[in-house]
Formats: sequence, C-alpha cells, structure tokens
Amino acid sequence: QASLVPRLAEHSGQQHYQPDLEDMEELSEMRQELMDRVQNIMNKANEYRNSFDNYAYLWVDDRNEFMRQFLLYNHVLTTEEIEAHADEGVPESPPTLAQFKEQID
Repeated sequence: QASLVPRLAEHSGQQHYQPDLEDMEELSEMRQELMDRVQNIMNKANEYRNSFDNYAYLWVDDRNEFMRQFLLYNHVLTTEEIEAHADEGVPESPPTLAQFKEQID
C-alpha cells in the first residue's frame, strides 16, 4: 500500500515509500505476527465449523425425503443400495419402535 503514496522528496530517487517500509525490521515482524494470528484464527474457525459436520444432514438433506425413506426402509438409502436394487426396487423394511426412539434422541 505504501507504493500508492507518492514520495514528496524527489532527491531520494524513489517514487514512493514502499522500499523504506519493507526495510523496517519491526514492521516486518509485526506483519508476520499479524499474519500468524490471522492464520491461527482461520484454523480455529474451520475446526469450529467442522464440529457441526455431524449435524449437516439437518440443513443439507430434504427432511420430507428423509422421513419418507425412514418410514419405508428404516434408514436413508445410500447410492449403492439404490443402484443394487435398480431393477426390482429396494425392499421395504419399516422402522421398529427402537429405531424411532433412536431418531428422536
């Protein structure tokens, strides 16, 4: 950004302040510390976001389709199950009371 500020003193031979700021060790250290902190916070934010992956079905899956498949087959069908039974259809297997309780809990 210092390259956007034109130098007033023309005798230095430089058009802007960028080289001077890049040579300042203290500024480089502060910049590196800031970048490290930002990276650390980004990692923590990603970890926090990933902690919700177990619940992703709540906002990814269609609730009506989930309920339909649960009532017919006692679980959500996988792509492999659908492909394996493509010709004759997946056999129905209604959920038990215990499976209902498991879904509620």
